[in-house]
Amino acid sequence: MSSLKIKTDPIRLDFLGSKRSEDLPWERRSKHVLYKFTLGTRSRLVEDPTKSSIQKQIFEWSQSVAGKWCVEKATDLECHFNLSYVTMNYTVVVVGKLSPKHSTFHTLKFG
Repeated sequence: MSSLKIKTDPIRLDFLGSKRSEDLPWERRSKHVLYKFTLGTRSRLVEDPTKSSIQKQIFEWSQSVAGKWCVEKATDLECHFNLSYVTMNYTVVVVGKLSPKHSTFHTLKFG
C-alpha cells in the first residue's frame, strides 16, 4: 500500500539570507535535499503545522555546522512539506541548488 501525499507549494527560506541562482547565472547547479525531518508521530498527527514550528526547527538546523555550510553554499533554498496518511506525519524537506563540487562535498561530509 503506497502512502498518499499532498504536495504543497514550496516555502522560500529567504529569512536565512540565502542566495538566489539568478545571482550566479554562469554556474550550473542541481537541486539536492539538504535537510529532512518529520512532524508528528505514528499515533498522533499534527493538526496543522504552522510556519513558526517549521521555521523554528529549520532555524536550529541553520545554526549547526551543516546548516551554516548549506546556507552559505546553496542557492534557492525552499521548504516542502508532505502529509503521509500511512505514517500519520508530515515530512518536511529543505532543498537547495548546489554546484557539482559542493554537491560532492555535501554528500561526503554530511551524508
